[in-house]
Amino acid sequence: MPFDLERLSARARLLLRARARIVDLIRQWFDENGFLEVETPCLCRSPGFETHIDAFEVSGGRVPLFLATSPEFFMKRLLSAGLDRIYQICKVFRRNETGEHHNPEFTMLEWYRKDATYVDIMADCENLLCEVSSRFSKTQEAKDLGVQVLLKAPFARRKFSQVFEDCGALEAVKLPVAERLQVFVEKVEPLIGRRAPEFIYDYPKDMASLARIRKGSDEVAERFELYAFGLELANGFTEITDSEEFFARYMDFSKQREAMGLPAYDPDWHYIRMLKEGLLPPCAGVAMGIDRVIMLLCNAKSIKEVMAFPFDTL
Repeated sequence: MPFDLERLSARARLLLRARARIVDLIRQWFDENGFLEVETPCLCRSPGFETHIDAFEVSGGRVPLFLATSPEFFMKRLLSAGLDRIYQICKVFRRNETGEHHNPEFTMLEWYRKDATYVDIMADCENLLCEVSSRFSKTQEAKDLGVQVLLKAPFARRKFSQVFEDCGALEAVKLPVAERLQVFVEKVEPLIGRRAPEFIYDYPKDMASLARIRKGSDEVAERFELYAFGLELANGFTEITDSEEFFARYMDFSKQREAMGLPAYDPDWHYIRMLKEGLLPPCAGVAMGIDRVIMLLCNAKSIKEVMAFPFDTL
């Protein structure tokens, strides 16, 4: 049966119109700031290898293929080809992600900048969200919904260790990663960005993901996450450009996945060859959840409210 807008509630129709307006405003910001919008494939050979990522495999190909969990490897290959400021709004797919803030298919905003660090990308996040919230608040869609969420700069910033200290759990930073994450989810995360957006940055090096490690007496990962009003909105970092370090991370994550009974995905060999040839310039990037941004600006309580077809309606 074709999609029939009249079958939706009045609020659902307003939310879909608001969604379209917010996405349009996001594109405006990137166009005004000199970014090129790019498109990358929905199918990939390497869907990532971190332990929290579980990909949908696609049958019928000559080689194992997966629905993309992120466009990051493709986008960084475009940086290596000479582009310097790029962004993408695309669908990504991750198994076993359901809940008030999760859907197995969701919309990702991802962008990268040549010769930038995670500090520059934090500034991008702040400027983007403040400008979009301001412009959206003046639209007819916001008025029809009766919402006005104005985000103000500067956003709060705390180091990863500081948020543990502030909630009386500093010793937990020294725990093994799995135990530390449990403390973070149960005790620390609920206290981040409760009343306004907040960046958490400088993660322990064993939580670096694919972030560059800052060498010296204070060895931390140049990584940040952005939270606002109970929503985790973004995860970004200064990128690894060294092929040996990247492959060591891949092997470490693969061993962790195997120990957890998870499939170990192949790496993106095109990407590794690019790193070996020194083609990836110094750069930084971030992934931001569009659906959650829309939830925030529209005062929605569930991700299902801002999607026309959440997973349980397929």
